[in-house]
Amino acid sequence: MRTFYNASWVRTEIMEDEAPAFSRLIGEMERAMTFKLGERGVVEEDIPVGCPEHPNFDILCRQCQQIFNERNRVRPFFLSFPRTTSSVYALKIPAGLVAYLLKRNFSLPHTYRAQLQKVRERQIEVSQRFKKGGKVFFITDNPAHREAVEAALKHDRAIIKGIPGAGKTWVALSILGNLAPNARICWLTHTRALLSQTVSRMRSQFHEPIGVIGEGEVNTRERITVAMFQTLYSRLKEQDPNILRFVSNIDVLFIDEFHHIAATTFFTVSQAFTKAYIRYGLSATPFREIRKENYLLIGGLSDTIVTINVHPTPIHLVLYDMEGSVAVPEFAGVPDAFQRQYEIAVVRNQYRNYIAAKEAIEHAPAVVLVQRIEHGERIASLIKQLAKREGKDIAVAFMWGEHSAEERAQILRSFEQGRIQILILSDVGREGLSFKNLNSVIIAAGQKSKVGLIQRVGRGLHPKGKKYVRVVDFIDAGGIPRKHSFQRIKTMKNYFLVKEIEKHHWRKRIHLFAWWSS
Repeated sequence: MRTFYNASWVRTEIMEDEAPAFSRLIGEMERAMTFKLGERGVVEEDIPVGCPEHPNFDILCRQCQQIFNERNRVRPFFLSFPRTTSSVYALKIPAGLVAYLLKRNFSLPHTYRAQLQKVRERQIEVSQRFKKGGKVFFITDNPAHREAVEAALKHDRAIIKGIPGAGKTWVALSILGNLAPNARICWLTHTRALLSQTVSRMRSQFHEPIGVIGEGEVNTRERITVAMFQTLYSRLKEQDPNILRFVSNIDVLFIDEFHHIAATTFFTVSQAFTKAYIRYGLSATPFREIRKENYLLIGGLSDTIVTINVHPTPIHLVLYDMEGSVAVPEFAGVPDAFQRQYEIAVVRNQYRNYIAAKEAIEHAPAVVLVQRIEHGERIASLIKQLAKREGKDIAVAFMWGEHSAEERAQILRSFEQGRIQILILSDVGREGLSFKNLNSVIIAAGQKSKVGLIQRVGRGLHPKGKKYVRVVDFIDAGGIPRKHSFQRIKTMKNYFLVKEIEKHHWRKRIHLFAWWSS
């Protein structure tokens, strides 16, 4: 048995006589960590591990090997079987899984466990070379930030977790300031807004040139580089020699909105940094709802979490039950039944849109969350009509994906300065934003994603000087959207500080609506 390792992978060559000892481990990992992508991306978790004769997997069995190599299986580790001219099996696991396997109850062969322990010790030893030591450097005076920085520096790999707006970026920049001056650093992000925001903060804080990879720019010469996942992925696929050289020389990796590396393309990019022994991920929601996706996250980074102990503003939750506002057919057996129901119950539901518009006007400054462009345009138009009819000077803006980084920055600046009172956001506002000037958040986008809901609603829970934030949601009229509504309410109760719940039937608000519907 021979083991080779770097900052991303640990590869072990297993001879045929050693293979049976690994069968149980492979079977346990396959059962715990592997899922299959079905039709239309549906995730299947209960999949066969081995053949009928060896249901727990036998590494030497040809039928087990065929099942293991079945298409559309997603796993964080790799196992290659011998070719006809060889008797060597190769097990390749991501470096982040080493510590996890050692402390969890997996059946590691004794010799393999000893090798993994040595690898882990060497990983920690190498990472120490890039930390300054001595007095800790802090950017902010916030005690919660200082506590998180000190805790994170004790680890070579960790997730920095905090509610949206808790100051994860400032904590990460403080960590960066405690790294050795010879350390080459890459900060990974995935949106244009986060790219420009991070570059601006770094330049003002560290007073040195910051490299950029993304938005048509490729500058890999600087000590610190901010890079977009998407640009790196495409350049890596093209085998761009400049990018290949860049990723192989990075010592420290920061991953913003870390939960995205559960996607295989993002995971591929993170694993290209084979020298980056120090890794920190930032996320309000680090782990996924599909539990097996979390092993990609752990493999790319770690399962160690450092929490920033900043608490959100309490929520005053206002619910409107829309049952009976529209008829929502079941569309039984139709593949896109949900999309049709969503169109009727949410996007084109004039009563629901009226309530969203009315709430935004009455409780401005307000953020209205939508998913579809058509939906945002409908609500924006209705807000303008209502405000004009009521003689109110209300400015509304709708920000979505087609806006450039400069346009988005201008809109957000206008909202924070009070020149815009109502801001409608598509999914472009899901991450990287934090609103300080806010009275209410209106969830016009009916969705069930726990991660998406926490990310989007949490952006509005840090207004200055407010005792609570008014959050308006809808219990939709029927079908799948109504089921999703109850899931959202459950998520908010579990993850936010809900101080009060106020529930209304939609008809109580619609008596004012006759002028428009006629």
